[in-house]
Amino acid sequence: MSFGKALRLRSTKSIDALFSEGSMMQSSPLLLKYNQSNRQDLSPVQFVFAVSKKKHPKASTRNTIKRRMKEACRRNLHLLQLPLAEFKMDIAIIYTPTKSLPYTAIEKAIISIFLRLSDLLLKT
Repeated sequence: MSFGKALRLRSTKSIDALFSEGSMMQSSPLLLKYNQSNRQDLSPVQFVFAVSKKKHPKASTRNTIKRRMKEACRRNLHLLQLPLAEFKMDIAIIYTPTKSLPYTAIEKAIISIFLRLSDLLLKT
């Protein structure tokens, strides 16, 4: 199974709006920016992943980290499905550490941040 095209945020307008107007949430190694969207897709949530080129100069390291983040999101997407049933949300997940962390640490952070985001959305 892979991280499907429907889950990827590709629109430059949406990405610019996400980074300029989006709200922010942090969980230890990750930073999450989210913004409610008005797109007409079937997918309730779309993601973009970012790893700093300054902190990780090698493309292979950046790609490995992004792959780990995508897999953690794919495996734990069910945590966001119920709260996002009525919303359309764009989410950016930004990797902040200078060292490459193992998959388990990234997955724990993704689970933590998804639970916090779903609690926040259910309260509204």
